Amino acid sequence: MIRVRKFDGSLEAYNRKKIVAFCLRMGASKGEAKAIADRVEGRLYDKIQTKNILQMARRYVARYQPKVRLRRDLRSAISLLRSKPDWELFVQHLMSEIGFEVEGNRILRGKCVENEVDGVLRKNAQTIMLEVKHHAAPHTKTRLDIPREVRSIFEDLTEGFTLGYHDIDFTDALIVCNTKFTTEAKKYADCRGIGRLSWKDPAERGLEVIIEEEKFYPITILREVDKKMKTTLGDNGIIVLKQIIDADLKKLAAKTGIREERLEGLERNARKLLVG
Repeated sequence: MIRVRKFDGSLEAYNRKKIVAFCLRMGASKGEAKAIADRVEGRLYDKIQTKNILQMARRYVARYQPKVRLRRDLRSAISLLRSKPDWELFVQHLMSEIGFEVEGNRILRGKCVENEVDGVLRKNAQTIMLEVKHHAAPHTKTRLDIPREVRSIFEDLTEGFTLGYHDIDFTDALIVCNTKFTTEAKKYADCRGIGRLSWKDPAERGLEVIIEEEKFYPITILREVDKKMKTTLGDNGIIVLKQIIDADLKKLAAKTGIREERLEGLERNARKLLVG
């Protein structure tokens, strides 16, 4: 049996389905993904590191889909965003993309203290308090203290509404973060009725699945977006790749100081990833 060393140092049995899924997320067809998994398996050895497997798979995907060379893997791209304002804005835009009415950051008076929420989501009969968390290290897990904190804020605000301190009648709370939750954090959130959307969670349709399905990529998915460009675009509200395609590049160049020719190159590569 081939064992794989995960990013946290632990070992697990090699799982072919994970390689196939990775290749599909990178843009390979089902047939290509299976062929790539076959090639990768021919080079495996016991205790191989996960990152080495993914690097191999990525190289093979690029042979079938050259546009893959333009992009970072999604997990790394998200980790490169700034927590504020980039990640918060990205999540708000994503929630709008999947059908929620979104209101941005609010400071609301609870029964005990004022609380800042990262957004208000509305759909059907739900009014959801949004809490957004971001880790620059993509394998850092979100711990128990986060859902505990969210639960206390939710309770304070629902009681504040009852007392007439603010006008939002929250029905639910949702945490969106770019990494996995610890087992205890998930157990507590489930027990307290706090929604979760994070990496591979819920298992059937986690954060990464929604982003790939919608092709709702952050600008950092493109390898050419360096730290300076990311910061400049983010400071001007450009967080999502689709915004580059929709932008008036002449005006954006004047506003950001980024050469129009460079923005045009960015737009061309954005179209390759989003349209094909």
